[in-house]
Amino acid sequence: MFAFNQHPKIDSLKTELQKTASKKAKVDLFNEISYEYIYIKYDSIKPNAEKAISIAKQIKYEIGIADAQKNLAVYYYFDGNRQKSFKSINQAISVYKYKKDTAKIAKGYNNLANLYKNFGLFKESLKAYDSAIYFNTKVKSNQGLFNNHYNIGGIFLKQGDLDEALKNYNVAKEINQNLNDKGSRASVYSGFGLVYLEKGKFDSATVFLDKSLKIFKEVGRTRDAIAMANNLGDIARKKDNYLSSIRYFEEALESARAINNPRMEAVLLLNLANNYLELNDDEKALKLYQKSAKIIKGIDDFTYAAALSNIALVLQDKNPKESLRYFDKSNAVYKKMNSKPKLANNLNNKGNNQFKLGHYQDSKNTYLKAKKLLTNLNLDYLESSTFLGLSNASLALNQLDSAQTYADKAFKLAKKTQALSEKAEAAQLLYKLAKLNKNYKTSLEYLELHRQLKDSLFNQDKSRELGKLEAKLEFKNLKEQLQLERNQETVESELKLNLRRNFIIGLSIILIGTIIIIILLLILKKNQAKANQQLESYSKEIELRNNKLQKLHTQKNRLISIISHDFRQPLTNLDQILSFYLTNKISKEEFDQWLPEIKHKLDSTQNLISNLLKWAKQSINEFQLNKTTIGLHDLTNSIINDFKDIIESKKLKVINQVSTNQNIYIDKNTLELCLRNLISNAIKFCEKEDKIIITASKSVTHTRVCIEDTGIGMSKQTAEKLFDSDDIISAIGTSQEKGSGIGAVLCKSFIEENDGNIWVEYSEPNQGTKICFEVPVKTS
Repeated sequence: MFAFNQHPKIDSLKTELQKTASKKAKVDLFNEISYEYIYIKYDSIKPNAEKAISIAKQIKYEIGIADAQKNLAVYYYFDGNRQKSFKSINQAISVYKYKKDTAKIAKGYNNLANLYKNFGLFKESLKAYDSAIYFNTKVKSNQGLFNNHYNIGGIFLKQGDLDEALKNYNVAKEINQNLNDKGSRASVYSGFGLVYLEKGKFDSATVFLDKSLKIFKEVGRTRDAIAMANNLGDIARKKDNYLSSIRYFEEALESARAINNPRMEAVLLLNLANNYLELNDDEKALKLYQKSAKIIKGIDDFTYAAALSNIALVLQDKNPKESLRYFDKSNAVYKKMNSKPKLANNLNNKGNNQFKLGHYQDSKNTYLKAKKLLTNLNLDYLESSTFLGLSNASLALNQLDSAQTYADKAFKLAKKTQALSEKAEAAQLLYKLAKLNKNYKTSLEYLELHRQLKDSLFNQDKSRELGKLEAKLEFKNLKEQLQLERNQETVESELKLNLRRNFIIGLSIILIGTIIIIILLLILKKNQAKANQQLESYSKEIELRNNKLQKLHTQKNRLISIISHDFRQPLTNLDQILSFYLTNKISKEEFDQWLPEIKHKLDSTQNLISNLLKWAKQSINEFQLNKTTIGLHDLTNSIINDFKDIIESKKLKVINQVSTNQNIYIDKNTLELCLRNLISNAIKFCEKEDKIIITASKSVTHTRVCIEDTGIGMSKQTAEKLFDSDDIISAIGTSQEKGSGIGAVLCKSFIEENDGNIWVEYSEPNQGTKICFEVPVKTS
């Protein structure tokens, strides 16, 4: 994986944050941390930016708010929310202009230009970069000017203007010499590598991209390292090295998912599908293309168009009409972005499809559009394919002069680019045309050349097929290895299940024994002598059963000790109060005053027993899921209301930010249990007048719920262990509230039963805690 756990700069900023008492300094530090996460894990941009905004509003620090808005614009871009992304960056730029902060205006325009570029609005992007260059020049910001020219190079690269792309990359390279910044140097290498990749010079491209990858790994820029691995995987595929290519993509895909970067995930799925397509696994390729298109739609138009194009290519033989529909959808996106090379390539594929359907005039018209787009772009390989298509279509229409002209041009360009396949096809066309024109000598020459080229292609194809066979055999070995690992996991799971069942039996014995003890305590005060005898008998029985359980389940000692402690204390208190009352040491009025406290202790014990029973049912697979669509807002309000008394006693501010129309697809008992436990814990660890916020959001694949508080927080070690079912953690609340730690285990188990996940988003001592869980959306 390319994701790294250690990020010294972020760690240093967090250390500084804990030391400083200045609110203004805190805002700036939160914004710096938020910015650093752009290259690592985009989910962490938002919470840090929001903290910066919260503090900045208190001290009316407008620049601090604007900096946070600038970072949020990047978060919303990665999250696929185009409207919020543009709104945030424009708000930031407005503040910078109002404050006349030239350096920050330049950065704002650079970010705005990046958004336009990523959404395929190249004209608007270049205009914004021009503004950024103007302001960066005024403040003499070399880093800003470097970023501007590097990004402009990326636009020209996508538009196929490789000369302008190189020009801007060279300007960036000159500026970088004065920066002494490794990350910027790696960016320059990547730019040169991508230009060589477009030119088909794969060896030169590999050298630059490999250098870039190593530096990005070294400086911890995970997102950029993933992008470089993606490009190297693409080169390996084009060189028929399928195993190497798939390894690059799989490793990068794992990292993209680890940092929750949907854009990179979609790009990698697209390129991974290209491998399977070339390995003749059309079904697998189509599924990956469709998955990529679904993820990337609305995030990156360029990648979305590429996914649509590839879906069209897969469908070309199976469903030609549907294939044409996908080509048209893809062409519309490329046309909007003015991406001439991609649009021309698409038109070539569409023209070929129309030719196969026998629509020769439509085919020729489509190829003519491609020819017009390629004028002055110097993309010889693409042009040779276009002229071949025009020659074939003209020949089919019996337009022999046109067919001859286009075939001559195709042959000349194929010879120049050393493209054997295109050269062979052009030679075959020239053979047919010479024969039709009764020029038999020329016809025989081209026929002989065609045969020679076909022989060369046969040898080339034979090597390629051997590479494919090697890859397929490797996949088979990997699958067999995976199956063996799964079989081993199944055996281990069965062993764990047997241990868990035995533990549940013992735990049930403890619960039954505990209930018996409560009954005995009530009887004890009415008939002391008889109760003592019964208690002794039952105690011996429980002791025997406990000894048996201890032998069977020594690995669960921690859980049992917590449960035992939390049962014993309320029962001891109840025993003492009953004894005082029955021996007239306290009056009825005093006893009545104790009743609310007794009820509270028994309620707490009952809640613990309820949690344990639910955990027990789930552990032996007796818990039945009944997933349904639930209105999240009203249920959250209902649970908050259950804690009304303690919320008021602590003077807490509990805010339900879940929208009234937000639904979640989950088992209702699971949702109630998790919300209740998480809200209860948030209350438990909040000081007086602290704040608790409940939020929910929905992506294409999942619904996420988060409970955030401004309480006492927890250490990094505790946060990492909280949802580890093998390590049960309990702690005392801010008002000495006690807990068993079983709630966290329950939440994890039940959420996972619903195919979901639960984790600590962030938590730091005295900084508060945010816990989130998510479950898949309902699939139709």
